[in-house]
Amino acid sequence: MPLYMHKETFNIFGGYYITDFRNENCFEVDELIARPIQILNRKGYFTTQCCSGHPFMIPMKKVHEAINNESYIAFQEGIALPSVPRGFKKVHNGYRVLIFRLYLDKKDYECLREIFKSMELLYLWALNLPEFKSLRKKI
Repeated sequence: MPLYMHKETFNIFGGYYITDFRNENCFEVDELIARPIQILNRKGYFTTQCCSGHPFMIPMKKVHEAINNESYIAFQEGIALPSVPRGFKKVHNGYRVLIFRLYLDKKDYECLREIFKSMELLYLWALNLPEFKSLRKKI
């Protein structure tokens, strides 16, 4: 189910019937990572992109072959993270910070279990972060 997050309030809206939120005031967000993204943005850790991971993507070559999958969050320029959630890695991509977790060679439900665990860790990490004070940029 697609979810949409308002760029100013970070309220989350969901459901296929929603069409009013598919505009410049909202952005689409994966269902599993929506709450951590909401918390991060409300605390001032403004994000630019994210993905919870997609365990059921079928590789082009073989249907039964495992694929490398990942969860990630990219932050706006100038965001400084005091910590990183357990199991995630942090890289600097130019002026921005990106945190990610890879699910190497995991298949379907094994990957889904790992994604659920990661989203819970991400959620708890975001809840425990202090407020980040910065000049806010439009998303």
